[in-house]
Amino acid sequence: MVDDATLLHEPEGDRARATSVSTLDDVQAPERSSELASRARRAATSPITATVVAGAIFAYRAWTPTLWLDEGITAEIARRSVHEIRLFTHFQERLLEPYYLFLHIWTRLFGNSEMALRLPSVIGCAVAVGAVAALGRRWFNAQVGIVAAALLAVVPAMSRYGQEARPYGLVIGGAACTILALDRALDRRSWQRWVTYSALLCATCLLHVVAIGIVLVCIARLLPRPPRAAIVATLIALIPAAILLFSARGQQSGTAWIPHPTPADLRSFPTQFFGEASVGAILLALAVAAIGRRRRQDVVLGVWAIGLIAIAFLVSQSSQSIWLSRYLLFCLPAWALLASQTVRRRVPAALAIALIIAFGYPAQHAMRTPSGHGDDLRAAAAFLVSQEAPGDAVVFDPAWAQTIRYYTVPTAINDVLRVPGFPAEAPGGYIYPPQRSSDAGRILPAVGRIWLVTWAPGDPQLESAIAASHHATSQTAGFGTTSVTLWVAGVAGSAGSS
Repeated sequence: MVDDATLLHEPEGDRARATSVSTLDDVQAPERSSELASRARRAATSPITATVVAGAIFAYRAWTPTLWLDEGITAEIARRSVHEIRLFTHFQERLLEPYYLFLHIWTRLFGNSEMALRLPSVIGCAVAVGAVAALGRRWFNAQVGIVAAALLAVVPAMSRYGQEARPYGLVIGGAACTILALDRALDRRSWQRWVTYSALLCATCLLHVVAIGIVLVCIARLLPRPPRAAIVATLIALIPAAILLFSARGQQSGTAWIPHPTPADLRSFPTQFFGEASVGAILLALAVAAIGRRRRQDVVLGVWAIGLIAIAFLVSQSSQSIWLSRYLLFCLPAWALLASQTVRRRVPAALAIALIIAFGYPAQHAMRTPSGHGDDLRAAAAFLVSQEAPGDAVVFDPAWAQTIRYYTVPTAINDVLRVPGFPAEAPGGYIYPPQRSSDAGRILPAVGRIWLVTWAPGDPQLESAIAASHHATSQTAGFGTTSVTLWVAGVAGSAGSS
């Protein structure tokens, strides 16, 4: 303790310095507090934070849904050697060869579990959210950027295809990063930035042929006076995709089954595109209200959000339809950026995000259940293995719907219709071992019990061949669009049936 006598003898200068330091501390304390708050706000609205949070959302229970038909094809092709993948794509799905080769390398590093197969899509969608935050920050302000990122992160379709072992999630991320890289290259032109833009555009176009449409968005961003470096970078990026398209000429199209869209399909498109009807209505209303506010950004976002979908609809009226909502998911970032301009303030933004979460929750919950992707093949495989007896045969209906093999050991499938000796060296153009379905009427009568694994609607001719010598029993179970039924030899009601 300092007494009064000490204070009386303290030099005047020391007392003045002490008072000055105390006053300076009092002034600097609020400034430090304000600086810390500012840093916290910048961190909360940064693209990195948006990416991490979105990644957590998309990764949540991504391992729970079982693989559906297309994901099963991915798992089957990715496990093959490079030679076998090249041989397969020589016959079909040549346009997906870059994705299959990438996933082949990925599964060698991280395994082929459901989570490992879907992790690239999780990362792709999370990166798309971060890129949207960065684009919003560059084109508008940090508030718009983080609102756009939040809107995109809670759209049900982003979670659905962020948990899909197909290229769509990577394409969404690639498209958003391509536009961001182009914007950065235009802002400060250097060969490194043009190479980055060109590489991202090239990768995006190679992942899915429909994603080539992102070039139109790049052109809209470059107009009216595109730099020569931008033209060169864009053309170089398109060369590999052009070679891939040329190499696939004459190959049976993997989209031949897609029907030509009608006006009714156009009306129902928002439900499929956004993943939930009410969510689609909210984002559509917000996006339309924002159009016309900023000239250049509106042109770019209009081409990206509306123009590409309109072009896909018109192109699909021709002999080759590409009208599938998942093929156009790379347009979602533009819708989020448009909608965020309408609700850029905190209260409207919070309300819009809350409404999308509330209306989208049932879809978000359903997609994270075992049958969230349409089938619970894990349960179907467990049912088959627990019920089949030694000598029982397994028949797939149709022959190419054999995703249940992913959840069983090879010895659990006694495929009596399998082509003998297959595969001799490589699987060739087949996804799964081919069945002699045309010989079913000759082969199956000699089999006592048949487990028929049907993926709706099935093959009527194969079912007729089985019904000619067998009858269905009550041992049947449905697992979404897949059913497993025991058929036994003889007429229904005869002795020995079960």
